[in-house]
Amino acid sequence: MAHGHLAKIERGLRDLNHQWSVRIARELSVLPADLMTTGDGGLTDTERRIIDTYRRSPESWRVGYLVLCDAHNMALKSEGKA
Repeated sequence: MAHGHLAKIERGLRDLNHQWSVRIARELSVLPADLMTTGDGGLTDTERRIIDTYRRSPESWRVGYLVLCDAHNMALKSEGKA
């Protein structure tokens, strides 16, 4: 990892792009999303648990999760909240 480039990112002289976030996350043994605040699109602990559970689930369960999400989104839309 080029330390000069990393130092410029830290000082705000360079933007953190996807390629660099992947490299930094790999060095820190975290996911790139874990480098972001929730305000910047990062995940809360609860959101991370939901995603991890979904990924570990069998396909038949994943379909059920998606049906639940669709039903929830339709309910929000009908209430004018989506």
